[in-house]
Amino acid sequence: MDVNHPDAWNATCPSIAAVVATMNPAANRYAARVRPQEHRKEKILNFGTMCLDLINTYDRLNKTKPTKILIFRDGVSEGQFEMVLNEELLDIKRAICTEDYHPTITLVTAQKRHQTRLFLENERDGGASGNVPPGTVIDTTICHPFQFDFYLCSCYGTLGTSKPTHYCVLWDEHKFTSDQLQKLTYHLCFTFARCTKPVSLVPPVYYADLVAFRGREYQEVAVELQSHASAASSSSGSPSSSSTSAASFDERFYKLHPDLENEMFFI
Repeated sequence: MDVNHPDAWNATCPSIAAVVATMNPAANRYAARVRPQEHRKEKILNFGTMCLDLINTYDRLNKTKPTKILIFRDGVSEGQFEMVLNEELLDIKRAICTEDYHPTITLVTAQKRHQTRLFLENERDGGASGNVPPGTVIDTTICHPFQFDFYLCSCYGTLGTSKPTHYCVLWDEHKFTSDQLQKLTYHLCFTFARCTKPVSLVPPVYYADLVAFRGREYQEVAVELQSHASAASSSSGSPSSSSTSAASFDERFYKLHPDLENEMFFI
């Protein structure tokens, strides 16, 4: 899941939240949901409802609901971890958990906005660019002394200095060992549909970012349509900012066509 925020100069348009989920056991087919959010707010509204919709879609396609759920959350800083745990995680638990269905959940954040860089102790151990090889993991010394986090450089660095991704495990009901989660995350980086090599960030986060960007395009169309409608109905010809803002939050503009909502149209 990811949230796309409007430009800094824009004070009215909503942020766009996107949630993607795998629809098959091989974890290479995804479905997406897009919703408007409060302006520049990182918290995802109705996150549980969006996840419940995706779980029901998975159930319809596979004739069973997933018993284990792994969530990758992008775009949050350390100061927002408490919000993710106490609000978004509780929201999904309230939405999907029933007496007959209670899946285990692991929640991991992925952070790229940091200044940590990894360098080879011996330059001869690297390739032509001198970067650390893909699959390099650091989970000691520079990591948190007692929290479950690690740095993973999963891509080939052909130009410049590779930037590792910082993964922090906020909630783990699966009791992953460090090796298990690190290998799973690294293997997922090979499944990105646009690339034949591993990418630097786990693909569900990449896909959520692409979907949220598409949602921003939908929002701009919604504002443009409402502006034209307001201009046509107004004698002065100047659209109302309140009506334009209301159109921006109208979820009908973000509702995907039934033939597309469960397809990877965003690739």
